[in-house]
Amino acid sequence: MLRDRLEKQLRDGIGPDLRIHGEQAPRLPNTLSVNFPNVSGAEMLARIPELSASTGSACHSGLASISPTLAAIGATPEVAAGTVRLSLGWYTSEEDIDRAASVLLGAWESLAK
Repeated sequence: MLRDRLEKQLRDGIGPDLRIHGEQAPRLPNTLSVNFPNVSGAEMLARIPELSASTGSACHSGLASISPTLAAIGATPEVAAGTVRLSLGWYTSEEDIDRAASVLLGAWESLAK
């Protein structure tokens, strides 16, 4: 429910250009892999240090190259560069989701201009 709430808020804020990786496939209930169009995911996350997120797969964090997972689903280097992986925890609340969506959208808007 919370993952879907975050996804909806991001889609409402960005529109149809937002890409949800694996949108039509069975997904983990606590993880959202999303491409923010026309920006660098790393630059976005640098603007919001209060949010813990990743620009790569969990097993390849810290690497600058495209993750094998994104490569396997056919993501271009440009799409991979704008991808952010968001994970929710046991104690994540609706308020946390609303705040995360707000700061993510703010960072995206400031970079997409």
